[in-house]
Formats: sequence, C-alpha cells, structure tokens
Amino acid sequence: MLKQGGKCERNPRLGEGLALAIPLDEPLTYATSNNKKVYIERYGRAKDGNLHFTVFNDSNRREKFCLAFDLSSLGIRGNVEIKEMLSGRSIPVSVQKGKVEIEGELEPEDIWLLKVKR
Repeated sequence: MLKQGGKCERNPRLGEGLALAIPLDEPLTYATSNNKKVYIERYGRAKDGNLHFTVFNDSNRREKFCLAFDLSSLGIRGNVEIKEMLSGRSIPVSVQKGKVEIEGELEPEDIWLLKVKR
C-alpha cells in the first residue's frame, strides 16, 4: 500500500515472505470483467516483465466472474501464464481471438493479485 510521501507500507495479507515491487496503477487495464461487482486494475507492463492485475470483489456475497485480457493491447504475443500471487496457484487460461480469458470466484471483499508472464 502506498502511503503519502511515496513510502510503501507492508500489506499484512501478502505475508512476510513475499516482497512486491510494482509500479503504480496504469489508467488503461486492457482487461474486462463480466461481473459489475468484480473490479480489475492493472499495474506494470509486459515489456518490463512486471505486469500485474488486482481483482477485487466489491460485494457482500461470493461472486463468480470471467476476466478477458486483450493480449495485443498489453503487448503480449504467444503463450501466456497467469499466477495468483497470494495463493501461489496457476490460473487456467483460455485463448480466443487475441484474448485470454480466466474464470474465478471470490469471497466478499476478497482480492486476487495476478502476475501475467509471457
């Protein structure tokens, strides 16, 4: 979490063993959610090797969702791997017409931190 003055604050959900250094969020995500209660933000860029997304369930109930990422706009060609950093698990992807799609479900006010690798 970024504090006033640009100092970073440790996020207790990330734990002591996970150091995370990613740039501030990007204004264009090049990603969409099919669920209005599940928000997505992009951090970093594929060309710099630090492309991340946060996915947040802004509701008071469990929500299912499908996310679509526009590979061309993100500067990605070829295969892509997506890993959820908090759990350490790989997310299955489906590639169709230049877009990667993933499905998931989040508990109320829960979050995913996704890392996208080419």
